[in-house]
Amino acid sequence: MFKFTTLQLLALTLVLGLSIYTNSITTSPSPLGIAKLILATLIITIVVIFYLIKYQPLIVTPPKSKESFASDTGQPDYLKLIRFLAALVVFAMHQGIVLGVDFTHNNSSWAWIVYSPAWFGMSMFFTLSGYLMTKGFLTGRFHFSGTGAAKFIDTRIHRLLPLMLVVFLTFSGLETWHNFDLGTLGSIAIFAFNGKYEGSSGAGAFWSLSAEFHFYLIAPIVASIFASCLFKRHKLFLVFIACSSLGIFLRVFSGIIFRENGLNLWVKIWPSLYGHIDEFLFGGIACLVVTVHGKKLSLYKGLWPFILFAGYLLYSWIAFPVMSGSSMVDPLTKQLLINIFLYFGPSIGAFFSATCIVLIESNNPKKITHYPKNLILETCLTTIAGITFSFYLLHSFILIKIHQYLVNFPYFHQLVISSTLTLSLSYLSFAKIEPWLAKKVKIRIFENLSGKLSPH
Repeated sequence: MFKFTTLQLLALTLVLGLSIYTNSITTSPSPLGIAKLILATLIITIVVIFYLIKYQPLIVTPPKSKESFASDTGQPDYLKLIRFLAALVVFAMHQGIVLGVDFTHNNSSWAWIVYSPAWFGMSMFFTLSGYLMTKGFLTGRFHFSGTGAAKFIDTRIHRLLPLMLVVFLTFSGLETWHNFDLGTLGSIAIFAFNGKYEGSSGAGAFWSLSAEFHFYLIAPIVASIFASCLFKRHKLFLVFIACSSLGIFLRVFSGIIFRENGLNLWVKIWPSLYGHIDEFLFGGIACLVVTVHGKKLSLYKGLWPFILFAGYLLYSWIAFPVMSGSSMVDPLTKQLLINIFLYFGPSIGAFFSATCIVLIESNNPKKITHYPKNLILETCLTTIAGITFSFYLLHSFILIKIHQYLVNFPYFHQLVISSTLTLSLSYLSFAKIEPWLAKKVKIRIFENLSGKLSPH
């Protein structure tokens, strides 16, 4: 019987508190402010590790077989494609903003269809991240222990650090960082960036890394809670309701408070784990559904592209009047869509993303346990998945610089040059630079810490 402990609640509350705190401070915190953030992050991580050391016996469910997941049986891993499609959705909207595209297309009735809301792409990113993190624990890649949690966090930092170094060097070459002060760079480096900055734009994408890292801090606890529900099929729906309600409640509650104090909900809540926690949790729920109902749902695998497209259309229809400046709807309807977008948008995007993940990963191991690999398809999927992260972080900077240097060029020429340059640098980073840096930089900060905390 799994019990929700006080220490669990404390750890979850601390991480959410850290998330909202980092998004409430000024863009350029003082050295003392950065020191406080580092200390808070370390303390919270220690709490998470300590919890898993002390309460490890509460984890009673064994790891699930990897044969429960289609991507582990040789079937094409279309989750990699979803990751790249998410990046393309974000790129499509950002290139329109930077290059001055008229999103309304002269108030055309079909304009909302091609709007490509970046926030839907972020929902896909975060939901997939929550799924993969939970799967890592349920399949035994990471153990439900203090050492396992520490190894998990170190692994994620080890994955992000080389990429951040590559991006930093690229930005330095483009002279973009010269417009940022030490406080802003420091907040980015310790995953405390709120997406708002002074001077030249382009670093906004780093807010998502902060939200991701804050989720890493609670992922071991979240995975352990989900693991305790693994074989209680009748509770899956309750878990779904609880997770979706949590995200919606946090956004609605915070929206009321922030509006009463004259603060901007968009700036303070959205670019944080606080505003997107349900998207990560939906990914964890998707992992549970695959392990419990994967055999039945494998019959419907071919529906995922249609469901993903339907989610895109719904999200775009909601977001278009809110973000594009379109005057095609009356003020009352627009205000209603704004509220739906701000408070329910992440849950809507996460629901469709999680549904696609479930269908892609569902598998019936009793019928087929191994598929011959299509090497060409697998190589393509691995490559596009590998370049996705660097593509996402680099594209805004490159778009801005290309637009500055080639402002008199036609729109199509700027688009082709910026997208080609971004893809080329992303591939170079993925294939050459990141692997080399990963070998040179070894991260065992929290793993060593957990060794000292563990009883001998």
